[in-house]
Amino acid sequence: IKAIVNMSRGSDGQYREEKNNAVIDLYEPGSTFKTAAILTALNDQKITRDRKQFLGDGTYNMHGRLIRDHNWRNGGFKEDKKYQNIDEIMMNSSNIGVGVTIEEAYYGNKQQFIDGIRKLVGMNLDLQLEGVAKPIIKDTKDPGFSKLTIPWMSFGYETLLPPINMVTFYNAIANNGEMVKPRFVQAASR
Repeated sequence: IKAIVNMSRGSDGQYREEKNNAVIDLYEPGSTFKTAAILTALNDQKITRDRKQFLGDGTYNMHGRLIRDHNWRNGGFKEDKKYQNIDEIMMNSSNIGVGVTIEEAYYGNKQQFIDGIRKLVGMNLDLQLEGVAKPIIKDTKDPGFSKLTIPWMSFGYETLLPPINMVTFYNAIANNGEMVKPRFVQAASR
């Protein structure tokens, strides 16, 4: 990494670089996390890409809470797209598709999902910077772990990561599956 810029708007309306948000702050990764969830299930051979999931009317009641897709107000997907395979679920960024798929795949072993996620995005990158945040990924033994944790985690909630971890994960995908720890340099030679 040759440069990181983190501009924050101050109370005076001026933008300035106050801290390195990319490595210091923790965020719920949202939909960017769906790829990690599905890759974990594929790696664990819990699912295949041709597995289909019923998406219904754009809402799904799971353990008393509603999972909603982006199109739920319009009744969900059209009739011919109510069942989608993993590729379609990912293309459409379906919370229902990912959440229900992961809940069903790991119903009997939720810790296996968490362990897989930790390998993909929960790694300590051991960066040569001060104040680097450590990912917070719930464990089944944590007091806040509930029957909703795994499905909500699968589409990017109940997990806190520094953005640099998600960037490293996606760089590994772009690098044919090989993760290279980020290095900060002043110059790169050819």
